[in-house]
Amino acid sequence: MRSINEADIPVGQAEAKPKREFYPPSGFGRRLRQLREKAGINPYELTRVVGASHAVVPLIESGKIQSPKVGLALNLAEALGTTTQYLDRGEGQEPTRDQILAAYQLACERKGLR
Repeated sequence: MRSINEADIPVGQAEAKPKREFYPPSGFGRRLRQLREKAGINPYELTRVVGASHAVVPLIESGKIQSPKVGLALNLAEALGTTTQYLDRGEGQEPTRDQILAAYQLACERKGLR
């Protein structure tokens, strides 16, 4: 049985690394991150408040999830004091930090988290 050495491997394949997929954030993800950071809300805390799986907010913000399901989009918008139209298409007025914090506090209270 013959062993394989570097000469047997075609040029360029010896150091081949697995490809990392790049997902540019959607407008939804960019606006979600912008509002969340504006109010100083941790992404994992926001995920918990909206009742989603552990890493869904970071996945949306990174672009790995481009279009969240309607129920999740509604919950995120409500928790951040905005609308799904704003998050999805940037339509309407961006909420202030105080508006975001007030909506987030209310969402936390409804969930019994604060």
